[in-house]
Amino acid sequence: MKENHISQQDAETIMIALDQVSQTIDVMNMIVSRLKKRMSDSLDTRPAVERRNTSATDSHSAPNKTPDTFENGSIH
Repeated sequence: MKENHISQQDAETIMIALDQVSQTIDVMNMIVSRLKKRMSDSLDTRPAVERRNTSATDSHSAPNKTPDTFENGSIH
């Protein structure tokens, strides 16, 4: 079997890249959290009548079906 050898420089480059990916994911998580909070806040601040009308409309519409891609755990 052939062994793979990674040079010290390649290993350091890979570690730097992984750190950058990790930082990017952290920033994206913060952004998504802020967006979710804004959406939640905007839903909470809508007038009660508007919320009731939206709920009534939603209950008469077709039921939401989870796409097959999510039912089996795959997002591809």
